[in-house]
Amino acid sequence: MRGLIINAMPNNTTLGWHFDANEFVVSLMTKKAEQGGEFEYCPNIRQPGTENYETVQEVLDGKPYEVKVLDLQVGDIQIFKGRFSMHRVAPTQGQRHTAIFGYSREPGYIGSVESTQRIYGRVMQEHIDADHIRHSDGLSD
Repeated sequence: MRGLIINAMPNNTTLGWHFDANEFVVSLMTKKAEQGGEFEYCPNIRQPGTENYETVQEVLDGKPYEVKVLDLQVGDIQIFKGRFSMHRVAPTQGQRHTAIFGYSREPGYIGSVESTQRIYGRVMQEHIDADHIRHSDGLSD
């Protein structure tokens, strides 16, 4: 479910701060919101074995941190290390569509039952069968 994602954001929505379960993604902007919808991120805010909860909490609390902003255009391709860089999509006016291809370095990796249920609202038998396969980086999904 995380290998190919079609992210269709309706009018007046946002995608809150999060980390990806995959090491990196390749995204393609296919429809830009009329206003807003910028991609905001905190590069390398965590590293393998280090969640960096204090700094992550500061970003969530709106305290100053090096938040970068990309105003992606239709046709823009982005390669992004979402597992290590907290990110979000700012509130939109109008629809925003993106195709996202997720990649993991570790063979057989599949999102945990907990994070898959939380993000997609369901899991498949494959998630249950592979729930013991985790990333070796020690980070939570």
